[in-house]
Amino acid sequence: MHPLLILIPVSCVLAVGLVGSKRGIGFWWAVALAILLTPIGGFIAAILSGAPRTRRRSGARKQQGRADVRV
Repeated sequence: MHPLLILIPVSCVLAVGLVGSKRGIGFWWAVALAILLTPIGGFIAAILSGAPRTRRRSGARKQQGRADVRV
């Protein structure tokens, strides 16, 4: 068995995972879908998943950049 027959599909699945990590779906869901739906289907699902979700830090201030001035 030629090594490229294993290397190319695995690298395609990992590439879809990287695309998914930058999108809302996340790395592992994109990898799982790329395995189940072929890399093309996983790529389409990752692209359609939308923008990444933003998380708010618990200690973050609501108005950053403004100094608290008390008179």
